[in-house]
Amino acid sequence: MKIQAIKPQLTSLSSFWTDEAPTLRIPTIQRQFVWDAEDVRDLIDSVVNGYLMLLDALLHRNGATNWAGKNVVSEECAVHHIFPREYLKDHEETRAECINCIGNLTLIDPGINSEIGDRPPEDYFQEYKDPEIFERHMIPSDPKLWKFENYERFLDARLKLMWTKAAEMLNELR
Repeated sequence: MKIQAIKPQLTSLSSFWTDEAPTLRIPTIQRQFVWDAEDVRDLIDSVVNGYLMLLDALLHRNGATNWAGKNVVSEECAVHHIFPREYLKDHEETRAECINCIGNLTLIDPGINSEIGDRPPEDYFQEYKDPEIFERHMIPSDPKLWKFENYERFLDARLKLMWTKAAEMLNELR
C-alpha cells in the first residue's frame, strides 16, 4: 500500500463568509458535519473566549469611546455584558457560552457599567442614543434586536459586524 502525501489547500478565513447568507461555508474536510448558526457561534466563541484583546483591538481600531467620552483603554474599562448576565438568567438563558459570548461583550466606563446594572439594552440604550457609540462598538442599531426574544439574532448580527471589522483589520496587515 502506497501512502500519498496530502497537499493542504490554503483558503482565507474571509472566503468562508458569504454576504448573501448569515452562515459560514464549511471547508471540504468538515462537510460530513452539519453546522447550524449556534454551532458556528460556539466555534467563534471558543476561539475568542477569554481573549478580550481581540475585542480591545477592534474597539481601539474603530475609535470607540468608553461611553463617557474617553477612548477605550482596556485597563481603565469594565467588561460590559450588553444583555446583562442576571437579566439573561432571569429570562432562563443559562448557557454560559451565550451569556459570555464575545458578541455580548464590550468595554465601557466602570461607573456607567454600574449604573446600567441588570437593565435590558432596550431600556438603557435610550440613554445612549448616539448612533456613533453603537457603530463604533459594533452594536446592531435595530431596536428590535435589543429585546430578549431576539437575543440570538442580536448575537448573530453583532458577530457579523465584528467579523467584518476583524476582516478589515487583517486585510490592512497584508
